[in-house]
Amino acid sequence: MQTRLSKENVKQFTMDQFNQLIKSKSIKNLVRFHTNNKYLLMAHNPRELKILGNLVANRQKKPFKEIFQEYSSHLDIALDTKATIGHHANVLIHIYRHFREKLSEKEKKLLLSAISDYANEKIPLGKILNEIERLIRKYENKYLLNQTYYLLYSDVED
Repeated sequence: MQTRLSKENVKQFTMDQFNQLIKSKSIKNLVRFHTNNKYLLMAHNPRELKILGNLVANRQKKPFKEIFQEYSSHLDIALDTKATIGHHANVLIHIYRHFREKLSEKEKKLLLSAISDYANEKIPLGKILNEIERLIRKYENKYLLNQTYYLLYSDVED
């Protein structure tokens, strides 16, 4: 039986993870959090993802406390935005690009067809994510395996 994940569940889990990692007041932990949640944030609010990425880059050399407060505020905004089919499809294309060079022609066609089917609401997100996760494990892409996106959305039906 598939689990239905609410926006509140995603937000609560992500904020709990954020608060745990940030207790150390380390920019390194903030970078790790941001990296591991990139596709989750992209699915919710790509505009806020860009703002969050700029905060993590800290080109203005702001104190950590200020970065943390701004990041927390923008993270809240990003997670309050409902993840859409269009944003999920965009995430799926970004994920595909990580290993398209390694995929056989058959795998490429199947995956791109599945992404199209998802975008046209013919298959659920969880189904395509389970297939993508299989490919990620097959090709041992550690960056993609560390994404919380799979953890939070692989059981979603719609």
